[in-house]
Amino acid sequence: MLASIRRLGLAAAVAAGAAGCSHPQVESPLDGGSCAGSSPCPPGGSSSGTSGASGTSGGASGGSSGAAGGSTSGATGGGSSSGSASSGGSTSGGAWGGVLQRGNDAARDAVFVDPAFTKANVASLHLDASFTSATWQGPVFAQPLYFVDAAIGKDLLVVATEQNEVVALDAATGSALWRRTLGPPVTDFTTMACPGSIAPLGITGTPVIDPGARTLFVAALTVVAGKPHHEVWALHLDDGTIAGGWPVDVEGATAKLTDGTVVTFQSSVENQRGALLLSSGTLFVPYGGLWGDCGPYRGWIAALSEEGPSLIETFATDAPGCGFWAPGGLAAAPKGAVIGGTGNAIDDAEAHAWGGGEAVIEFSGPMLGFNPADDQSFYARSDYAYLDQNDLDLGSTAPIRFDFDDPLTGRYSLLFTIGKTHDAILIDQSHPGGIGGQISEPRVASGEVHGSLAAYHTAAGTYLAFNGPPAACPNDAAAAGDPTQIVALRVNPSTATTPIEAGVAWCGSQGGFGAPIVTTTDGTRDALVWGLGGSSNTPPRAAGTGALTAFDGDTGAIVFGDRGANLGGASIQQWVPPIVAKGRLFVATDTRAYAFTLP
Repeated sequence: MLASIRRLGLAAAVAAGAAGCSHPQVESPLDGGSCAGSSPCPPGGSSSGTSGASGTSGGASGGSSGAAGGSTSGATGGGSSSGSASSGGSTSGGAWGGVLQRGNDAARDAVFVDPAFTKANVASLHLDASFTSATWQGPVFAQPLYFVDAAIGKDLLVVATEQNEVVALDAATGSALWRRTLGPPVTDFTTMACPGSIAPLGITGTPVIDPGARTLFVAALTVVAGKPHHEVWALHLDDGTIAGGWPVDVEGATAKLTDGTVVTFQSSVENQRGALLLSSGTLFVPYGGLWGDCGPYRGWIAALSEEGPSLIETFATDAPGCGFWAPGGLAAAPKGAVIGGTGNAIDDAEAHAWGGGEAVIEFSGPMLGFNPADDQSFYARSDYAYLDQNDLDLGSTAPIRFDFDDPLTGRYSLLFTIGKTHDAILIDQSHPGGIGGQISEPRVASGEVHGSLAAYHTAAGTYLAFNGPPAACPNDAAAAGDPTQIVALRVNPSTATTPIEAGVAWCGSQGGFGAPIVTTTDGTRDALVWGLGGSSNTPPRAAGTGALTAFDGDTGAIVFGDRGANLGGASIQQWVPPIVAKGRLFVATDTRAYAFTLP
């Protein structure tokens, strides 16, 4: 039935009875809400579609899926526990407040709910004169985090640098409360397979906070006895001390591929860009290659226990390449599922078997289980071989999750990604569909898209957002092809002849490169899409203006724009979005932090 729905399209599916199916609800482990469960009747067909009419609103949640590769156990660890993990899934702000992970929740939708961020207030946003940040040596590629009410009675703004330094600032004043260096970063790139694009190379992926354990988990590339080692650390948030038994060294970990071959993790060919994920007491750390696709790297995921600490499971893709490298990292779904996106396989043959590349992979729980023969376990582009040959990574953006209420066929938990494909790919999370199994994939970009994505709901519809060159822009024809644009897509409901698909709603220049975030006052009202004009260290390698801009989430009209007046001289990496907490907006640059406040 599922295959026939996708082959025949939605009209045939409706005629076959899909319109009458029910969508059971399951509890989301992230926010206490509900999300679409396993659905026997997803909307079908692929799409060449474009822009769009109205959408519908929804909430945020998850579902289930898979990838190609194998898994077994791994390397070293041991010692005492840093404390209990958050229950029921990956940590999010929730009752704890603050910003505990990349994208502000495990769906990675980059939505920040703050009642103070009304459009009227945001129009008068200004630098907080009472916040004078301590400084550090960068660069900074990780999103900052915000921890509410540490034992010392002060909120913490936490910044991690490529120098392997973690700095905890007093969020009210900007003064440094503690600093911790985790070991020397890599500066001698003769020890690596190639120099990559980041120097020095230390902490790149965004850490994650377990609020119950009052612990920060961070992955760092360090130098041990003259050689690079990928290590995972746990720090007590109250004072920055290292938790007992940490770090865990991933160097030398092994994984078994589908054919039984055992491969070994080599730090010299791997990088750790993707955000860390904490789910049900398990810490997940994704790895991919260095810029330039050099050396025999693979897409790896390390699963570590908080209780040990120890490396309890590893996964590696069957094919070389296929890195989990996008900064958005891994996402969590109900029932312990973990979702990641992969880049290109290293295979120049015009036709080759799929080995885990150009895919969205969903794993079942901490043992990283998946079945590559099951189309409910993964999604891969049907043109994966062409994308592999031309270094066109689907995985240059990490998939994010969002709910969508389709008037014709019911409620869906959907995945969105785009990568270097130029296409807005929507996937039914409960049935990813295997190779070529997307719901729709309209062309929305004229070039590559990197970084993190966003998804948000307003009374007018459901939207997705990215930074990249739009294929066309309804509110500004001249914006087509401009890589500094924030592009908002409206998710359009299915009809009798077309599936759910996303089309360009509006575009707006942010004066540089950087991942969008979204603020709302209650989840749907006063939706604003924020852009920060950072500099790009990947093609086209251009400097940003440092402009901070807030766009109306429905129309793209500029509500706030400083044109770089406040941050124009700062060095800001495109991978570092701002965050919002307790009525203020924070930006981490290569040398210091800035706080913006409302009137």
